[in-house]
Amino acid sequence: MSYISDADLIERPGAAEIAQVATPAELPIVATDLMTATLAGADRSGFDPADLPAADAALERVHSAIAEASATIDATLGGRYSLPLPTVPLVLTRLARAIVRYILHTHLLTASEDSPIIRDYRHSMATLREIGSGKLTLGLPQPAQTAEVLIDEAPPLLQQSASDYLAYFARGLR
Repeated sequence: MSYISDADLIERPGAAEIAQVATPAELPIVATDLMTATLAGADRSGFDPADLPAADAALERVHSAIAEASATIDATLGGRYSLPLPTVPLVLTRLARAIVRYILHTHLLTASEDSPIIRDYRHSMATLREIGSGKLTLGLPQPAQTAEVLIDEAPPLLQQSASDYLAYFARGLR
């Protein structure tokens, strides 16, 4: 299940940032307007055909990051919620955005701890752990808890006297 769409990334962090971090290093950085059109799934016929492969390659990296973020969220929520969720709560879109952004910023492995991208990622992962553990809720119905059922095998009825039969069931009623 995807918790964020390509179009959600146009708004934040923005097509310019996505173009800078998602365009493969061997290709020229995709122009912001082309990246916007690519993320929006809009008509790109007005753009130079030579620029489209870079935009498509950047979009592939975005899709890979979205898939990775979605798998992370699924793994965290799967023990508490029945997946796929009936609707995507806004909080999960926000958390997915921070995770996708962090994944795309591969150069941040050596960045300082006060980077807003690292800070948002860590906050998102902590929030996910709290949702997964039940400290926070998504406000969605959770599957009913299953009760453990113990079955005590009854002795064959034909081998029991009436008083043994009644005593057996009386024990179970206590």
